[in-house]
Amino acid sequence: MNMKKLFATLLAVALALGCASAMATSPGNADALSQAQSYLRFMAFSREGLIDQLEYEGFSHSDAVYAVDNCGADWYEQAAKKAESYLEIMSFSTSGLISQLEFEGFTHDEAMLLDIMLMLHAEHGGGNNSTFTTRVLSSSGTDAYSAYAGALGSLKGPKHGGANYKAGEMIDDICANVSDWSSDDEVGAYIEKILNRKAFDRTGLIYGLGHAVYTITDPRAEIVKRYANSAAGEPFLLFRGSSAPWAREVRHSSGRAGYVTDGPFLWRGEDGRLYCLWAGFSDEGYTEGLAVSQSGALQGPYAQLPPLFKKDGGHGMLFNTFDGRTLLTLHRPNAALQERPVLLATSTLTPPFPR
Repeated sequence: MNMKKLFATLLAVALALGCASAMATSPGNADALSQAQSYLRFMAFSREGLIDQLEYEGFSHSDAVYAVDNCGADWYEQAAKKAESYLEIMSFSTSGLISQLEFEGFTHDEAMLLDIMLMLHAEHGGGNNSTFTTRVLSSSGTDAYSAYAGALGSLKGPKHGGANYKAGEMIDDICANVSDWSSDDEVGAYIEKILNRKAFDRTGLIYGLGHAVYTITDPRAEIVKRYANSAAGEPFLLFRGSSAPWAREVRHSSGRAGYVTDGPFLWRGEDGRLYCLWAGFSDEGYTEGLAVSQSGALQGPYAQLPPLFKKDGGHGMLFNTFDGRTLLTLHRPNAALQERPVLLATSTLTPPFPR
């Protein structure tokens, strides 16, 4: 298990707090931004710590603040990375690590969130394997992070949290060995072979994905929400579903009517502009919309651009492949039980897609 990546991943629970200022307005802005991004490539900083470093390098306070607010850093992730670097060279108590992060310029909430997320992943109630591991280790009086490490090691196991990976491998194996998926007899015969330890990993186990069904909410989410809300600040409105000229009101089965804004995805393009993918309903169906911040800042205001797809869009997201291509993924067709992920190269879209 790569604990460095794990710590960073656990802290990525909020939107990146960069992209909060307008586009560069002076050479000093651009130089400070370039220097800030250079620092972040090899070292973790708090927001205040990075501002101090840039001012030490001779940048003005305004240029340093501009750079820090536009460098795209996720300060929760930076807190996690800084914590990892400390834990590589020495041991800390929970309170000691939080104090050290606060000394580095991270807020108390940013520092606490690391501890809260690790605790909830390792000790999340019930009598499961990882929770039991946490209690056994902590009963010896060891430090909290040693208990977390043991519990997460347990969670990784294929008969516990790692079952999702084994389920994927099992499905691939069945696909490779069953020629007719519509045949109950053929599928059933192969599953019998798995149960009889004659196929797949020969353990006799059928791996699956499952979790307790929460009828109201996940209690862990309620705990995280308290810290995430206080650290992120008050929510604000980007734009309304009725803002797009193509948007149409829809009526729910309950009788209530309204506009839908679904699946927002924000990114800053190569042209420096801030874009937002989002989905709603038009006269033609579920539509993948596109908006751009006119100020370059997260707060907008936003102008609505022509939609990417007037039907069969939805939940659009971007990602980069290892060979450098940018792909758009969304689901289609938008029909019950038929929705599938679709991957599209942005270079092939018309009109030209902003990168």
